[in-house]
Amino acid sequence: MINTKASKRYASALFDISLEKGNLDVILKDFQLIKDTIGISREFENVLLSPIINYSKKNAIFLEIFGDKLDKLTYEFMKLIISKKRDAMTSQIIEEFIVLYNQHNNLIPVEIITAVELVDESKNSINSKISTYLNKTIIPNFKVNKNLKGGIKIQVDDWVFDASIKSKLEGIRESLISN
Repeated sequence: MINTKASKRYASALFDISLEKGNLDVILKDFQLIKDTIGISREFENVLLSPIINYSKKNAIFLEIFGDKLDKLTYEFMKLIISKKRDAMTSQIIEEFIVLYNQHNNLIPVEIITAVELVDESKNSINSKISTYLNKTIIPNFKVNKNLKGGIKIQVDDWVFDASIKSKLEGIRESLISN
């Protein structure tokens, strides 16, 4: 089980240091690279999760993969994580850092699901309305789900606004069954 308290502490410590040094954006970019690498390389993820591979071997693999692509602070932080045997929490630490970064910059990720691909004008209009409603800058993630039949479904954290035709039809169906 991933230790979320520890991952929050590590992410918070790195966030505070990078905020102090003024390189939050650099660390975020580095973490995005690490996250993407974990996502596309099952082998790299297995290295991080393996308790059998020792610190020096993991560090050498990390250096070989990322070389000089990472900021010194990111690299030193990852060396620390690996040496403290917390490397299995890398993905969780990255997610916690992203949450802190988004909070600091008044950003919020929003998933917007529609039945068809939207044109840019519609996307911009939706982004503007959601941003105004939430009083935050949104990070939109548009998805298409043909099962919706029409309408829109918006998810912000654990709050869902469902104005899809599928949802409305299910509501009508439920009311007909219960009557």
